[in-house]
Amino acid sequence: MGQRFSVEGNKYEKVKPTGYWTFFCNPKKWYIDEFILSGKIEDSFTVSEYHKKDFKPGQLGVIRVGHDRRTKKQLAGKPKLFRGIYAVVKILGSDEPMKGTEKEYWEDEGDVNILKYRVPIRYIKTLLRKPILLDNLELSAEEYDKYLIEGQQGSTMPLSPLAFKKIIEIVGGLDSLELVFNESNEDNDSISKLEKKYYDAVPEVKERVSRYIERGSIAQEYKKRTGFKCQVPTPLLFQEAEW
Repeated sequence: MGQRFSVEGNKYEKVKPTGYWTFFCNPKKWYIDEFILSGKIEDSFTVSEYHKKDFKPGQLGVIRVGHDRRTKKQLAGKPKLFRGIYAVVKILGSDEPMKGTEKEYWEDEGDVNILKYRVPIRYIKTLLRKPILLDNLELSAEEYDKYLIEGQQGSTMPLSPLAFKKIIEIVGGLDSLELVFNESNEDNDSISKLEKKYYDAVPEVKERVSRYIERGSIAQEYKKRTGFKCQVPTPLLFQEAEW
């Protein structure tokens, strides 16, 4: 059960974090279509007051667009967006007070200079040309996520893991996501840092981290010595794993 408390005079239900997130985007305030078309893949996203400190590296989420109320002038010839899911994202770090980025995509460029709790994200699957429209998204009773479908006033909300799994199935499965890692995997210290960084990651990301470590030179050397049985000391992600 969620715990209710007051935020800015309104009643909200504190939903327990799941490791998966819905990011609510108002295309009138922030032009997500132009950002995606730019080819950029990293940005930050404002975090709701009641979700501060809940974000961890290696969590995953979706960008949900609500009703597009932009004027013809704002659209500048572009079509309006329909209510739907327009991207899958990976959380790169914890949320913290920071200014915004990419001011050219804000309706009010002054918003970028406001210090707010924001979380760094990477777009690992963009769906601008083929979004998952909410009116067409069929979810079972177990998969249904009220906030994903009906929306809410805040910027973020924990997402049902089953709803996220359904979304990923629709977009082509986990292998269709650009889950890449820039950290080194070539020595024990680097592997330890990877484990520490992704300690609170969701299972899908931990599995990818395991594969990434497996491809490193240390893991390859251990595999040769042990008949392709991995014995690299990586207690969080994989132990005595057979390949």
